[in-house]
Formats: sequence, C-alpha cells, structure tokens
Amino acid sequence: MKRVLTVLLLLAASLGARSQVTDVIGGYNFGKDSRGVAAILQSYADDPFGGTYARADFGFRSTPFSLRKTYLEVARTFVFWKDTPFENFGLHAEFNGFMNMDNCNWLFGLDYKLPLKDLVKVSLLFKTFNGNSLTGAYATVPLELSVLWDLKDLMGIKGLEFRGLFKAWGEDIKYWYGEEKPKEPQPAYFTLKTTPQIWYSAGQFIGWDGLSIGGELELSYNYLGCSGFRARPMAGLRISF
Repeated sequence: MKRVLTVLLLLAASLGARSQVTDVIGGYNFGKDSRGVAAILQSYADDPFGGTYARADFGFRSTPFSLRKTYLEVARTFVFWKDTPFENFGLHAEFNGFMNMDNCNWLFGLDYKLPLKDLVKVSLLFKTFNGNSLTGAYATVPLELSVLWDLKDLMGIKGLEFRGLFKAWGEDIKYWYGEEKPKEPQPAYFTLKTTPQIWYSAGQFIGWDGLSIGGELELSYNYLGCSGFRARPMAGLRISF
C-alpha cells in the first residue's frame, strides 16, 4: 500500500502541467517469449517545477487470453531553479517494476536535459532493489544510466517521430527464471534495455494528427532473468492527446 501511495504522489506532482502528452498504444507483440496483445499507456508532462514521465505496460497471452505482465514506471524530475544557468539539471526520483512479479525498484539521482529543440534527457541514478522472490537479485554496483528521447519530424518528414528509453544498470542475478527451460544458476553483472519507438502520423491526412501507426522494439541483455540478448518487436496504433 505504501508503494502505491508513493507512486500516486509522484503522479500528482504533474498536476498543473503547462504541457502534457499522453499516448494510448495498442498492438501485437511478436517476441518468441512474449507473443500476444500489448497495451501501453504513457505520458510526459512539464510543469513549473520539473517534469513527470509515466508508463504502464500490459502484456496478454493469446491462448488462453489472459494477463501475462503488468509493468509500471513513474519518473519525476524536480527543477526548482528554472531561469538560472543550472536549469537543465534536475533531481530525479523514480519507481519501476513488474507488479505481478515482486520485481520493484526505487531510483534516485540527477538528470541533465540537453539544450536541444527536441527532448533528450540523460540520468545517472542510484538504484535500490526491493527484492525479487524468484531471483534474489541485487547489485554489486547499484547504478543506472538512462537516456530518454523524443525527436519529432525526424529527417524533416512531417509527422515522423522517434522516441524511446535506454537503460543500463548493474544487477547480479543467480537464476534465469525467464527461460522456457531454465539454465543452471549463473551470475550476470549488468543489464541493458532499450525501447525505441517509431511512429508516423497517418491521421494528419484526415485531420487527426493524434492517430499514428508504428511500433516499438524492445532490445535487452540479461533482462528480467532472461540470459543473453533478446528482441521483442511490437507493431500497432497510437492515439495521442
């Protein structure tokens, strides 16, 4: 309950935002170990004291149709010194994890927003592990480097958008529970994950700029107990508000 209340407080911090973009994404995941319907709700909001990024990710099995995973991520940047030479730096607080796998983490650190027209933000964070009953995960070096980006009208093409998130962090996992046939226990000392998305506003031709076609490609290495490199493509539709 405390975890949920804290996440709600982070979300509430985005109220009164001067600019906010919310996406509803529906599609199909073609990954070998994650095949099925996917649904994503994500938003980014700026306000006088920083910005908030939130994402809820749901994966469904096809046969029988049922919920496979529920992932939640809420990241809040606090900037109390806007209109100063340090306004591109911010304090970062984040919660992320799989609600149905007891795999949750808190992160705290610093953000730097590159002085560009488009959004590109780099974060260096200290990561705490609230535990995972299946892996006993922890970190020798509990640090995470993340990059968040949103590039609009890519290559000068109106309506073409490239956005995504890259993360690299230290994590020791002793048991590969993500395998169909689990391997013998073995250590891994770092994890990589990136979720680039490409979208094209097909709706601009019918007077609805918020309707886009495209998808996401999740690329990971030693992520969530799955050893080695994995690729999980998803294609679908996005509605932006």
